[in-house]
Amino acid sequence: MWKHFIRAILVIVLLVGIVVVLVGGAIAIPKFDKSKLEFHSQPSTILDKNGNVAIKIDTGASDYVTFDQISSNMKHAIVATEDNRFYDHGGIDIRGIARALLVDIWHGGAAEGGSTITQQLAKMVYLNQSKTISRKIHEAILAAQIEHNFSKDEILEKYLNVVYLGDGQTGVQDAAKDYFGVSAKDLTLDQAAVLAGLPKAPSYYDPFVNPKAALDRRNTVLDLMYKYGYITDQQRQQAEAQPLGLRKKTGQGNNNATTNYGYYLDYILEEAKADGIDPQQILRGGVTVYTNMDQAMQASAEKAYQNNANFPKSASDQLIQSGAVFVDPKSGGILAIVGARGAFHQEGFDYATMSRRSPGSAIKPLVDYGPAIDLGLLSPNDMLVDKPMTFGNGYRPHDWDNWTVHKPGMVTVREALRESWNVPAVWTMDHILGGPEKGIAFAKRLGLTFDPSDDNLSVAIGGMKYGVSPLQMAQAYSPFDNSGILNKAHAIEKVVNSTGDVLYQFQPNPTRVMKSSTAAVMTDLMTTVVKSGTGVRAQIPGVPVAGKTGTSEYNYNGDRDAWFVGYTPQVVGAIWMGYPNTDAKHYMTGESGYPAGIFSTILAPVIKGQNQGQFPAAPQEQPVQQPPAAANQTLQLQGQWDPQSNSVTLTWNRLEQSGVQYSVFRKGTTQAIGTINAPMFIDRNPPLNQDVVYIVVATIGNKNIQSNTVDVKTDQPAAQNPSSQQPAGNLPGNSNGNTPAGDQQSQPGGSSLQPGGSSEPPQQNSTGNTNVGNTGTGNTNTNLPKSGDTGSQGAVLPPSGNLQTPPATNTEGKKKP
Repeated sequence: MWKHFIRAILVIVLLVGIVVVLVGGAIAIPKFDKSKLEFHSQPSTILDKNGNVAIKIDTGASDYVTFDQISSNMKHAIVATEDNRFYDHGGIDIRGIARALLVDIWHGGAAEGGSTITQQLAKMVYLNQSKTISRKIHEAILAAQIEHNFSKDEILEKYLNVVYLGDGQTGVQDAAKDYFGVSAKDLTLDQAAVLAGLPKAPSYYDPFVNPKAALDRRNTVLDLMYKYGYITDQQRQQAEAQPLGLRKKTGQGNNNATTNYGYYLDYILEEAKADGIDPQQILRGGVTVYTNMDQAMQASAEKAYQNNANFPKSASDQLIQSGAVFVDPKSGGILAIVGARGAFHQEGFDYATMSRRSPGSAIKPLVDYGPAIDLGLLSPNDMLVDKPMTFGNGYRPHDWDNWTVHKPGMVTVREALRESWNVPAVWTMDHILGGPEKGIAFAKRLGLTFDPSDDNLSVAIGGMKYGVSPLQMAQAYSPFDNSGILNKAHAIEKVVNSTGDVLYQFQPNPTRVMKSSTAAVMTDLMTTVVKSGTGVRAQIPGVPVAGKTGTSEYNYNGDRDAWFVGYTPQVVGAIWMGYPNTDAKHYMTGESGYPAGIFSTILAPVIKGQNQGQFPAAPQEQPVQQPPAAANQTLQLQGQWDPQSNSVTLTWNRLEQSGVQYSVFRKGTTQAIGTINAPMFIDRNPPLNQDVVYIVVATIGNKNIQSNTVDVKTDQPAAQNPSSQQPAGNLPGNSNGNTPAGDQQSQPGGSSLQPGGSSEPPQQNSTGNTNVGNTGTGNTNTNLPKSGDTGSQGAVLPPSGNLQTPPATNTEGKKKP
């Protein structure tokens, strides 16, 4: 009884929804044009950013097959999988579409498909791929009209000739030839089951790309065929025992596209799907796609990737791979994409847009220096700590030279970025930003994504569980090249069908993500990286170039990833390089400069003779060697206890001079507990249940300014037992606290990503809340009291310059990023 009642409710909901929408005039009844189902060959056209033809796609009408020319195995497999009630309904499966409508209403309107084969045919020919209630109603109306004009066998024939089956193949005939080298009429049961499993997710279940997923999906189709009575159990078992049996694949897919720009076309198809346009509408012909492609740049990139001299020597059994993306920062338009080295494979894995790898030091402008400068906490000539030191939970990063090329001590922000020193970056995140939170938030505004486990200090130098793609990095750097404004990276501007109807139009949404001054300062800093730092190979004669290199370490002798992300005043590019599967026999040694070289190789011939302009001037910086006088200035110190994290947050006013160092002391100690450049410090290990007295001393050249003292009560809540607090130590991973590192790449179609990333061990961090209050004024002194002397507020201070950190242990690395 309840079953019939629920079914009646579903039908009522469906009918009421259609009546309300149509009668209310919110949705116009779609026009049915029978001629569109005749499938005359109409080539699709891909236009570049200037409106010139870049790609012509001919769907090939000669490959159309009639119902009798299609194997019964294929017909049965597709019906069992896509629409098992196909021969029983009138084009609309009331149960299915009612269920879809209810799910959409429950989820706010975009979750469920529920389309029959007839509805799918209507969508492919007449509609876009958006999952909305209005589109489903249009589908239902058009499906009823199709059923009225064609027989079931004719509908299935037409569907099997236009359905997209991956690897650039539209229709069962092309797919049968492409995957198995046979005609549609000769498909065996196991082969037909492979093809019938593809419409659900053509890229993910592509057997050339993801054979294991394709095999699992094939067996699922065979189970459905058995369930609905098309095959016996013995036939199912025999077919499941067969290998995939794919033909040997060489070169480009058989999509009849007259183009060398395969990777750009592949990305157009992926982006079209995400924007609600079925890739079949592009591949089967009759549409014009307006894109942002720069043909000269795309051709130059493809030429560079065909030249092995531009890449380091690979192992005999595995090619060092690479991916590159170039973007217009002023619009977000994707100018060029190359997804891999070697022979192009239609819808193969694209390292430019699909991979996820550790960015290494290329992330420093995004999570360390960029956010610190944007918050007004850092300037290019401020001094940063650069010496062996241990952070929370025993995290001990190291510089690439282990301080053999340079001496430990203090470095400016400019030098730290130019030479890609690691410790200053981690120190900036920890002491200036107060932990990873602000840096991660800044990078998220630029489009990067983070796993919750990335919330630790190793993210300061690229330690991420999943990592980033070159496309993400190119977009993230683009605001530096556009006065702090972010434009979403995109290839497609507009899609128009053969009758002039606009199927899709990109809607720009420029967003300010940082101050224009921040963009100018970061560009000035990264120009130094290219002029005289780790990115010198990216130089282009006569053209301003800024950028940042990056590597992620595999072991002491080599790296798993190498990056360069850089830009001219008009173009942003990101290049990644590495082995697809890094292991003890497959890692890179000394290849960190190659990505920067590829950047220059691709762009130099394209922009030769063009006026690229100049970068905006950065605010004038006072030389750190000439600090101004410190007379008549005071430090106002405040403190706040956070019982949740057992930490004390200290804040004070920033002095106006450049190159100021602030030393933080606890009363009763003879050494500073921290030396920083920012007006904030978090004491994460204060004595508990005590009155702790703090004082800050600012050093400007040979002048010192002492703050007032602050008394902070570190009382814990009564229910909290100090002994129950988890001690600092190693995070989950191996015995030395390192998280096992893995390659950061994913397969298309949403497959899970493997953990891993930076060779730097992760570190957890707690930050306290800042509560600014008035605690009095401090005094200006020209000399610090001697060790043991009492300052004007009663604090015990150490001798000037006697600031110590633990000696170095277990540091590694020797290569320049």
